[in-house]
Amino acid sequence: MDLLKIQNIFWKIARHHCLIFVVLMSFALVWGGLLFFNNFVLLKELGPTVALPRSIVDQEAYEELAKTLDAREGNLKNVELKSYLNLFEEATSTIQ
Repeated sequence: MDLLKIQNIFWKIARHHCLIFVVLMSFALVWGGLLFFNNFVLLKELGPTVALPRSIVDQEAYEELAKTLDAREGNLKNVELKSYLNLFEEATSTIQ
């Protein structure tokens, strides 16, 4: 393009800078409003549509796990009932 044509385009833009600003600002507001409406308002009305699949538990594995947990619980109860010697007490009897 000619340098003169480029200058003419620049001066036309400069003369109508307020009008161009208003047009661009209104375009930005409309675009932002559409994005807000599509991403927030419509999604709130739709609600979640994802359904999780039902989990299937193997009965034999569940029973085995329950037995293991019961055995561990029994071991912990046995440890609580066991009495240990107190190593920090003075000996009350002498060995003969």
